[in-house]
Amino acid sequence: MSSSRTKTASRVIAGILIFLLVAAAASAVLIHPYDAQFKDNHYDCLLVGGSHVKYGVDPFVFDRGAGTNSANYGIANGPTCEARLSMLRSALKQNDAKTVVLEIAYDVPARDPSNWDETYEAAAVAQFGDWKTRIDYMKHDPTFIRNGVASLYAVLTQSGVDVWKNRIRGREGEFRETKGRLVYTATKVQDMHLSDHDATALKDSTPIPTAVRPDNDRLIRQMISEAKESGARVVLLVTPMTENMVWTHVGWDSFYELMKGYAADTGCELYDYNLLRDRGRYFSDEGSFFDEVHLNEAGSEAFSLKLGEDLKRTADGEDISGQFYKSYTEAKEHSRYSKQ
Repeated sequence: MSSSRTKTASRVIAGILIFLLVAAAASAVLIHPYDAQFKDNHYDCLLVGGSHVKYGVDPFVFDRGAGTNSANYGIANGPTCEARLSMLRSALKQNDAKTVVLEIAYDVPARDPSNWDETYEAAAVAQFGDWKTRIDYMKHDPTFIRNGVASLYAVLTQSGVDVWKNRIRGREGEFRETKGRLVYTATKVQDMHLSDHDATALKDSTPIPTAVRPDNDRLIRQMISEAKESGARVVLLVTPMTENMVWTHVGWDSFYELMKGYAADTGCELYDYNLLRDRGRYFSDEGSFFDEVHLNEAGSEAFSLKLGEDLKRTADGEDISGQFYKSYTEAKEHSRYSKQ
């Protein structure tokens, strides 16, 4: 009799625990208001890409120049092309976009998709519009499948809990307030300027990756194609890096020719702000960057306004091609370091 009661009690307890687990999951996924994340948003300009656009373009400042209502869907820490495409699809689905800005950094076409941390992948998933979209993304993205196993530590660490919280619940309020804006602030401004000695010794000393991975090439073209099919104006963007970075590395013209090829093949626009003739008016190695390739808060503000104004001018029919050098070789000939 005692054994029977024990079994019954165990079943009741197990049933209660299972019910609580199911209820908690249903609350997180179905009832919690995160699934309404973007339903009332009407962003007409979508900024999609990696950390260069995530840190580099402040939607609020950009909108002042462009006259748009933009949102920054950039993903930090070198997202895979699959993740970029998934983010683009989600953003297009939930917004009536008139313009799509696709940021492509110099190393994206050559990037190995296996080198990505699940913490950043989860933060990206959190920006997706509803739980169905997030589940669909997680089912089809190989990064998630691989990292999902690696992040089973979720129950043991706060970091892991945050990863899964992002994947399941999203971050509605944060995105609404910031429009995806991510600002790097530091108590000390990083001075990335090269000394005369280093400018001489390090010129063209480091090659950038130029071997294009076929899958990345296909996915980049697919992003452009799907953005154009939505009816949006599509702009390919290369954000400014330090002159230090351009000066000390070699292989830039191969990257630029690849980007020009994408633009020519698909009929979209291309603006590379490393080729801006009067870049010194907007950003400098001394105070606009927090490392060689990412703008800090001051640099982001200056660039965001400049980019917004330029896209407004071109939308109005103005030709701004004269603002840019024709190649990285020409830009380096006019670099401040060529005069040191």
